[in-house]
Amino acid sequence: MPRIEVVVATYDRPRQLVRCLEALADQTTQDFGVLVIDDHSPTPQESVVDDRLKSRLSVRFLRMETNGGPARARNRGVSQSTADLIAFVDDDVVADSLLLERHLAVYEAGPPNGVQMGPLAAPRDWQPTPWTLWEARTIATEYDKMVRGLYQPTWRQFFTGNAFLRREDFLAVGGFDETFTRAEDIEFAYRLAKQGATFQFVPDAVGWHYSERSKASWRRIARDYARFDIEIARRHPETRWLSVIESERSRRNLLNRVGSTVLGKLSAEPVGISTALTGADALYRVGATGPALKLLSFAYLLEYDSSFRQALAKPA
Repeated sequence: MPRIEVVVATYDRPRQLVRCLEALADQTTQDFGVLVIDDHSPTPQESVVDDRLKSRLSVRFLRMETNGGPARARNRGVSQSTADLIAFVDDDVVADSLLLERHLAVYEAGPPNGVQMGPLAAPRDWQPTPWTLWEARTIATEYDKMVRGLYQPTWRQFFTGNAFLRREDFLAVGGFDETFTRAEDIEFAYRLAKQGATFQFVPDAVGWHYSERSKASWRRIARDYARFDIEIARRHPETRWLSVIESERSRRNLLNRVGSTVLGKLSAEPVGISTALTGADALYRVGATGPALKLLSFAYLLEYDSSFRQALAKPA
């Protein structure tokens, strides 16, 4: 087995998967293999990858018996690997040719239990929607803060779109919690941190993220993160997670916070969200990107706060 195995979980995204694998075939380091976990796509994804591409990669395909989500698929992938090191790359990510080389160099120079995260960057030829651009700009702001040293990377910045760690550390904490359909990566990383893992951000291990997401899917993200924030707080009370969330909320835009509170008391979040999204769409179409993204921030906060209150009211 190669020293590194790249685990790619995928579901019914043949075009994105082929593009992802093409980029992995162009890596500057050669001591790696690729394990594609097909999460029971309607069409087996191995069939969409031609023999030419397969000949350029040491690639294996594993098809899940049923669709169970990314956490379950990645767990199966790691369990089927015997490589020393695991890299996670999402199927909609195009790895820069130096991605594995940079991750490996940082790993070898760092502590044995080091965990690396690389950026998910916006490609120049990408054509984003307002909400996918909002995602890209939001995460880019956090990357910039780490590069400038405003805070050190922690388990909260571990995203499986572009990550690198030892297989034995993954197995030692039990892998991803398969009951999580969102935030499974940061919950997993918290358990790594409890075991003593150190986290490093590798800015030049770039994954170009060709995100494609519907507006409805974007709205679900906010709701899902709210529910799983509550779940993390309940499972790991030592984090005082609810206090952390409230502290961070208090530093958000004052107008957004007041608007969310007022609409929440009036039970008018759906109207506020719909209005904000409609306005964002209209502004984005006429080139007013900045105001459009601000409206999306407000819509995201409304979705999150509404779901958070509902989840908090439910018994554990």
